[in-house]
Amino acid sequence: MDLKNYKTMDVNILLGIVNMKMRDENWDLDELVKYYDIDKEDLVKVLEKGGFSYFSEARHFA
Repeated sequence: MDLKNYKTMDVNILLGIVNMKMRDENWDLDELVKYYDIDKEDLVKVLEKGGFSYFSEARHFA
């Protein structure tokens, strides 16, 4: 699944994809955004608008 269109995705679907990618690939947020060449701050803002926060020690949004 490509995350290039994350700005237009349903935030709940985006959350699931982002968390799945980090879990399955054993990535943190920095590695995820680097791999998909997307803006980290922008992705975090989209997910925060949906009520989700990033927990770096657990490497997922909740």
